[in-house]
Amino acid sequence: MDPLEVERWYRALREWRTREVGVPRHRPPAPRGAPAAYWPRCPMCRRVDRDRWDTLIAQAMLDAQDTRPLVREIAQATGIRAELVRWHFAHLDPTPPRPIIGEWAYRQATEMILLPIGWMPSSRVMAAIRESPHADLLLRIVRGQERRRTLLDRGYYRNAEARRIGEAIVALVMALGYAETEVARAP
Repeated sequence: MDPLEVERWYRALREWRTREVGVPRHRPPAPRGAPAAYWPRCPMCRRVDRDRWDTLIAQAMLDAQDTRPLVREIAQATGIRAELVRWHFAHLDPTPPRPIIGEWAYRQATEMILLPIGWMPSSRVMAAIRESPHADLLLRIVRGQERRRTLLDRGYYRNAEARRIGEAIVALVMALGYAETEVARAP
């Protein structure tokens, strides 16, 4: 598995984008995803349209892009100083989505996670992570405790720690039952 594919899996695990399958239609959909920590004194937290800005900056951070132009653009569009916008994105909550209490009461919902190969039940991914010999490292990635934004520098691993993370992700992909050819063909 080449390092670029490993990087795609690393970003998918860090982002942990989920959706629910099996929730009744008459029940209003609950917000999912990693909620931002709300700080009453933060002007960005008090904005009505903060979700739009949060997703833009989170996507830029996941893609390992320079966020300074985006911060300037948000500051210009909202009228909030750039320092305060940058401070707002420093206190976003990187934890994976939390389960909704009472989902079991009516019908069991299945949470699916978006991976480079498509949607997969998050319970299957978490079971593979727990059974992995690299479980601690993979759980740190999923929980957002791993500080690096990218593993690669010019197509190669940045250092020995990035290589170790890459090897753990390759072991997870193989534990999930996907050969390199299936991963390479994924969109």
